[in-house]
Amino acid sequence: MSVFSPQQKSQVSASRAGIDFNERISSIVNATEHLSTRGAPKLRCYNNHDVKHKFAADARYAILEVGKEQDDIMNKNIYKVARKFCSESHGHKFNGRTGKAEKVYWFPNAWKNFRQSVVPVSIRVLDYGRVGRLDGRVCGDMMTTLISGCIADGSSSINHFRGGELSDGIGWVYHIFCNEDYCYG
Repeated sequence: MSVFSPQQKSQVSASRAGIDFNERISSIVNATEHLSTRGAPKLRCYNNHDVKHKFAADARYAILEVGKEQDDIMNKNIYKVARKFCSESHGHKFNGRTGKAEKVYWFPNAWKNFRQSVVPVSIRVLDYGRVGRLDGRVCGDMMTTLISGCIADGSSSINHFRGGELSDGIGWVYHIFCNEDYCYG
């Protein structure tokens, strides 16, 4: 049989604990003073007036990831390919010194005078001074915003996609483009 016996709590006076009841504590605290300035996200779409960029991809149908013999992206559109990239890059660590997470995918050519029947489309996230890990869901949302934004403003269409970049305003840039010299005039 057990007998419960409550133990006495030790009591300490406020003066012995070093508490000053007359001390003023400011009610205004700037909880954001340690944070860096956040800029607004900025979208830049490549378009037909850009004489430097001489490429366009039919973004309705991916062919393959560059360097792979087989892949499950065949015939998937650029939205799905970008989301796959983001999912696979989830957790990529950026150290704040211009790092990047990047993959390249083949899409059919949609530019009339392009020298190849396929376009190597680079999907990447660049780090311009922001330390952290890539969140696959956020990346997917940013890539969707980039693609949809460039289609909505008329710079691209899904079957004639030119690419672009979306800066998040705090150091990361989401980028879809052709990263080969022959894509530029």
